Amino acid sequence: MAPQVHSDRLSLPIDDVQEQLQEIVADSDTCIILGETGCGKSTQIPQICMNLNRPGQIAITQPRRVAAMSLAMRVSDEVRSEVGEKVGYRVRFDAKSCESTRIMYMTDGMLLREAINDGLLQKYSVIIVDEAHERSLHTDVLLYTLRLAQRQRRAQGMDELKIVIMSATMNAHLFSTYFDNAPIYLIKGRTFPVEVLYAEALDGDGSDYLYNVLIAILQAHEQEPISDDILVFLTGREEIELTAAKLRDLNEKLSNKMAVYPLYAALKTAQQQKVFEPAPEGERKVILSTNIAETSLTIPGVRIVIDSGKVKLKTFTAVDGIDVLRVERISKAQAAQRAGRAGRESSGKCYRVYSSKDYERMKQSSIAEILRSNLSAVILELISMGLKNIKSIKLIEQPNQEMMDSAERQLKGLGAVRDSKSGKKLHLTEQGAIMAKFPVEPPLSKVLLSSSSLQCCEEALTVVALLSSEELFLQSDEDSATVTRRKVSSTEGDHVTMLNAYALYKMEKNKKTSNKQLAAWAHECGLNLRALTHATKVRKQLREIAAKEGMTIQSCGADRDKLRKALSCGLFMNACEYDNQKDAYRLLLSPSTLVRIHPSSVLARSRPAYIVFSQLLRTTDLYAKDVSVIDRSWVETAISEFKKRK
Repeated sequence: MAPQVHSDRLSLPIDDVQEQLQEIVADSDTCIILGETGCGKSTQIPQICMNLNRPGQIAITQPRRVAAMSLAMRVSDEVRSEVGEKVGYRVRFDAKSCESTRIMYMTDGMLLREAINDGLLQKYSVIIVDEAHERSLHTDVLLYTLRLAQRQRRAQGMDELKIVIMSATMNAHLFSTYFDNAPIYLIKGRTFPVEVLYAEALDGDGSDYLYNVLIAILQAHEQEPISDDILVFLTGREEIELTAAKLRDLNEKLSNKMAVYPLYAALKTAQQQKVFEPAPEGERKVILSTNIAETSLTIPGVRIVIDSGKVKLKTFTAVDGIDVLRVERISKAQAAQRAGRAGRESSGKCYRVYSSKDYERMKQSSIAEILRSNLSAVILELISMGLKNIKSIKLIEQPNQEMMDSAERQLKGLGAVRDSKSGKKLHLTEQGAIMAKFPVEPPLSKVLLSSSSLQCCEEALTVVALLSSEELFLQSDEDSATVTRRKVSSTEGDHVTMLNAYALYKMEKNKKTSNKQLAAWAHECGLNLRALTHATKVRKQLREIAAKEGMTIQSCGADRDKLRKALSCGLFMNACEYDNQKDAYRLLLSPSTLVRIHPSSVLARSRPAYIVFSQLLRTTDLYAKDVSVIDRSWVETAISEFKKRK
């Protein structure tokens, strides 16, 4: 029997092929489904799988938490139940589900963490990997894990695991070959023509792309019908907030107003949902988004796309062990994906704020994240699942041996893994088994582990939670914000400054009677309330794990040296020494690498002899962010041991 189409929703291209899709999923162990964004695959295929009436849950993974949560809400509405009942979601540090949940939307990272405890993923009958073309770090590792689980379940005579891989655009044959020539099925989309306009006069390095984006928004707003909403692609929260503030200032002088909405992963769900609502009467909706709006999310009303041609990417170089976040050009495939957002409901326009020559210089497709990432977290996860010989890992695209060796060295340096007697296999150490339980990068889980013996776990939990959230301090010219920053600033560095800010927030939270008052206080102080609220949730979860693992959870009080020592234990690879002649810092593990302290740091104007940092950012120079002052003796042993291995 054909699945029922929900009477309240618009018809979708997928409705015409529901019966065939149900047959394909029923008859195949693994199948690959290609379909344009907006064809209905992300919302309808899980419901089609539910009609197979197989025991076990249906999991559908997304590369991003925003998509997982908004899709769960949409499908809950279609099946007429509350979120967390028939349809639930599970994302990092947030979940809504119950025992009767049949469809579970989640990030691919969350499903991968489940595989640590159950490598066969026995609670699931169907697992759908959506937006597979994005090839996030977790997606590639998840595909390897699913292939392994499917084969093992078959070998042990268990209920089969069905795998559905979905995408708008991808090299389908690469995926098909990886899954033993799995069948490929194409759903015709319903797309409309999109006129692409280039900024030919802007041929060059594109360094002033933010200004050009602003000009393009105003030009489109002036020339295009007010009913056509604008979707703008930028690289991150700071750019989005800055552009939003400028547009709101300009709005005062415009006869036709713009309703400006930001969209990025760290936004509260309620604020993310605003982009799906119609603009106020007589106003044009302008959505400023990161690349989360490239796929999965179809925003009604969008007819115009403004593409900055940029994306923020993290790239790891195994030679010096450096993970750098920088703004880079997008690929041609990404440019096509972005332009396509304007043609979902009718014909549209895409303003590219770069020239056609710049477009021609772009790579055909983006480099998969697994080929440009620090693999230490991936290797730790796989060893936690029971895989001891990392050389036997066969991913859909194999990272080079240098990347694998670098990850192994880092994990050994952190004390998470050790060689077997034969030297061919890796084993988790006692420390490593605990580190793998924390949903943070291995260096940060090592910080938490070290804080237990150094009696500063309460402080370390707060700092790691804040590092796992967005920027804590907002850009503000308010005097009150400057006063607050001075009040919480510490000569010991940014991590202790964060800790002081969090203590101030907790004190204020206990005093305030309403969320509105707390929001006003945070704004006045130049503190990011979203980051503080999110960090509180993260901290709670990390503390529960620490307690469960029997760690000593106590406070170091005023002795913050203990906290900085714990940070040094986890971040020793990011330790630097000041070079007087260069007026910059040299990495102790890679002396040829020079870094400067980021201007936003409390240490930006001081020159301590030794520091550790949490993050590197490349703009004009290589900048260290989230910096703490340390003693060389705190990292000396770890560094000399690491150099021996290298």
